[in-house]
Amino acid sequence: MNNTIMIFSILFSLSAEAEIYREAKVCNESGKICFYWWPKLKAVPGWEQDIPHSYHYRMNTQAPAGFSFANAEAVIYARAVYKPEQPDAKTLDAFIANDKADFLSHDPSLSITRSETLKDKKGRSFISYQFKPSGKGNWEQIAYSEEVDGDNNEYYLVFVLSSRTESGYKASLDAFNQFVTSYE
Repeated sequence: MNNTIMIFSILFSLSAEAEIYREAKVCNESGKICFYWWPKLKAVPGWEQDIPHSYHYRMNTQAPAGFSFANAEAVIYARAVYKPEQPDAKTLDAFIANDKADFLSHDPSLSITRSETLKDKKGRSFISYQFKPSGKGNWEQIAYSEEVDGDNNEYYLVFVLSSRTESGYKASLDAFNQFVTSYE
């Protein structure tokens, strides 16, 4: 078992061009090998990564300094979704359409509006949408893109700002834009 873990650790820790954190380790809850993939993000002043929640949710979770992902008014998270695990989404447009449909299935009154396209440090475009609740619910800004790492693994990138309030959303939007635009 230890040799298997070592092999997976070596395979998934090889340096790659993309800034995707990749780790394989034994999951506490199942005792099986779990894969942790998420975009690496530069620190934005006033925010920090919540490591325990990053491992729990298998994504890069960020909260304002002094708060956790669980108790902050607004949080930011970033996921690297392995494309081969998305057979119904052969393109980024299809992936986004599936994501929007999933949101609407939980709240049909949700308003989804296309926002400004953002560019990261490599010039890659992030298609961005605002998800606005009609009543109770989280205010969200979601930016989508694609990534191929140095080992030719393909991912959909999903960067999310989620706030319990409209004021928290508005106050955190600049930080969210910095996270997206600083990605390499």
